[in-house]
Amino acid sequence: MSTNIIAVEQPARTASLAERVFVADRALSTMSALALVVAGVAIADVLEWPTWVVVSIGLGLAVNSLLVHMIVRRGEFASLAARASADIDLAWVLASLAIVSGLLGETSAVGRWLLAGGAVVVGVVAALKVIGIRRLAVP
Repeated sequence: MSTNIIAVEQPARTASLAERVFVADRALSTMSALALVVAGVAIADVLEWPTWVVVSIGLGLAVNSLLVHMIVRRGEFASLAARASADIDLAWVLASLAIVSGLLGETSAVGRWLLAGGAVVVGVVAALKVIGIRRLAVP
């Protein structure tokens, strides 16, 4: 006697834009925080900043990484914490641009390019977070 099993194909779950962006941000933020803390002396030399400033920024970024991790783990991509994460990214971009333009201190030429490039990446992530959060809010 043979048993026929009919396989019913379930539609694949696709991650929302917000979920994909927050997962990517978790990885980028964690790696960046680790680099700033572990290689703080070398990075400070390139930027021509005191080491304690670079390490402090890395520790602050680690806290942000924990926030993003909690958002991803709980799946709360349209929460107040998710919106706050996008706001933190915007603040990062504004601070980077203020440093690049010389309003918040000096940095090396290489530092200006690195900060400007980082600001572009973080700005794109922030914009995608906002778009993803808004898509989740619309039924």
